[in-house]
Amino acid sequence: NNIGYAAANPQCSLLDLYSEWETGYTNFVAYLMGQTPDSQDEYDFDSPLSRAEWVETPTLIFAGTEDFLPSELSREFHDRINAVGTPADYYEFIGEPHGLYQPTSQFVAGQAQIEWFRNYLLK
Repeated sequence: NNIGYAAANPQCSLLDLYSEWETGYTNFVAYLMGQTPDSQDEYDFDSPLSRAEWVETPTLIFAGTEDFLPSELSREFHDRINAVGTPADYYEFIGEPHGLYQPTSQFVAGQAQIEWFRNYLLK
């Protein structure tokens, strides 16, 4: 069964398990997934980025440029969701690490969330 959601807002998201596995976090990804370290095909299959074209939920994405999870992957996730016609918006916060710490970033993110969810939840 496909469970539908009216709107989503992933932030600082682990979008590509295979890349994490490939760049040296093999045991950590294996632990997160409950898999063996050699399950690389499974990591790719289970990665949100590899299934972005399946996203049907309007998605507001936040990423920080200093996050250890690459903002480029968040941008690519956005682009691939948009490419199939699903509404998606992307905010990249300059200088933010894994999370939003600057008050101006928090304010911008909060306002974007209010607008996004009002638009998609009040339909």
